[in-house]
Amino acid sequence: MIAELCHNVIESFSALNSNLRSVTEHMCVLDHDLPAWFQAPITLPIPANSSIREQAAALINQVEYVDQQQPREILVGAGLVAASAETIAALHALNLAKNNFKTAMLKLRAAKISSSEEYLAQNFEQLLPQRNVHVAIKLSRMGLARLHLKQCYRKIPYFMLRPNKVTWTWANTRSIKKISVTEAEQMLLKHTLDEGIERQLKQLRSVNVNEKLAIVQDLAPHLRANIVLPDGNETKRLMVKGPVPIFYLIDENMTLPKFIPPGIKKGKNIDRVIRKDVKINPEPFLPAIRAHRYYSDLPA
Repeated sequence: MIAELCHNVIESFSALNSNLRSVTEHMCVLDHDLPAWFQAPITLPIPANSSIREQAAALINQVEYVDQQQPREILVGAGLVAASAETIAALHALNLAKNNFKTAMLKLRAAKISSSEEYLAQNFEQLLPQRNVHVAIKLSRMGLARLHLKQCYRKIPYFMLRPNKVTWTWANTRSIKKISVTEAEQMLLKHTLDEGIERQLKQLRSVNVNEKLAIVQDLAPHLRANIVLPDGNETKRLMVKGPVPIFYLIDENMTLPKFIPPGIKKGKNIDRVIRKDVKINPEPFLPAIRAHRYYSDLPA
């Protein structure tokens, strides 16, 4: 079973690399005269004298960690790229390949085979006979530890219409997961039963068993793109993730849409006034697991 799962990872990674090369060729060669703008991250390795399109392609192709990149750090580069119909088709195929690779990786990890990564890292010669030499060398050099899976997985956004306007903003959001009292207790019991955990267990057992708690985690600032698209005689607004360049199908207008580049990344404003309609108590009820209570469940 492990060999089959590893084969699927390797095959899907090979397809991913093939599609990355196809997109690079389309956007940098076929579309080289079309307008583009890109804001490259400082740490992105870019050859000297690279064009704007080559720089954007470098980010899209960066599926492994660069030197000094932190485990949770993601390379981010806002961009706006006009594309031919052929390039849009290549982007669609790339996004499908990304999804297939993600599926293969998740299946490998879901198997919970403790030695799966070591197996994959140590058996390339046996697993890669008569396959793409470039992929074999790249995987052998990187192994799974070197791959930046979030950069592998992230889709490349594209639109079939030229936007009227694009603006990028840094968003400071948080993830919220609703859990039961029983689930909260199980999470606490996974910690070492010291005085603090015992105190939190006692607090938890004082609430109604039917109460729901919220696991709250602040997320790192992330880039979002606000898109204004034509919609007949009106316009349509939408927001998409913006860590990679945004593509659109070129029309008779050979200039870039109006756009506002992202400003300096800023963290959460701790002095921001809390809204009166907030539903979650900002004070952690169970700090060890970042669990908060809902105001509606608090005693009057």
